[in-house]
Amino acid sequence: DRLLVLVPLRAVLRSRLARSLMAAGAVALMPAVQALAQSSEEVINEYAVEVQILPDGDLRITETIDYDFGAGLRHGILRTIPTRFPYDDVNDRVFPIEDVTVQSDAPDDVEISEEGSLTTIRVGDPDVEISGRHSYTLTYRVEGALNPFPDHDELYWNAIGDEWQASIARAQVTVRAPGAIQRVACFQGYDGSTEPCALAELLA
Repeated sequence: DRLLVLVPLRAVLRSRLARSLMAAGAVALMPAVQALAQSSEEVINEYAVEVQILPDGDLRITETIDYDFGAGLRHGILRTIPTRFPYDDVNDRVFPIEDVTVQSDAPDDVEISEEGSLTTIRVGDPDVEISGRHSYTLTYRVEGALNPFPDHDELYWNAIGDEWQASIARAQVTVRAPGAIQRVACFQGYDGSTEPCALAELLA
């Protein structure tokens, strides 16, 4: 799910982004998600994302994922995040992922890898197989995620991603920022979809 938020310009922000959501104050978005990925007996029952826009323009993101592996045996989950986008004919824009932590009732070893335009956070123990329902909380920092304009900053971010191999039953995204949000938009579905989310509202 992609989120767009406009906020008043702050001089400390310097970079431009290419895929995300909201800004100042707080916004809640709730996609009407039934299946954002390939059909599978595995399912994400609940996917809650909180995006905090920091004063330096970075993002601190917390994802809480209620994942049911069903009867199949797996080592854990893979969270794949697009972090490199074409900027012009010569340059790419890169959004480094840093300060990754994971908490889970399942093995929560973390391995981070980069391939092409994607950064993958692999969570689990390669020597331990699990099944059934488990909860994962991922926290990480994204550098330079705002697009600067003369009178505002823009956050455009793919909050859920389209790399999941399990269906997603319910997803919700909340964005908090140090300024007042001027506009918010949310899109759901497959990559490139313009279908609006079931709910996108500014929180008091």
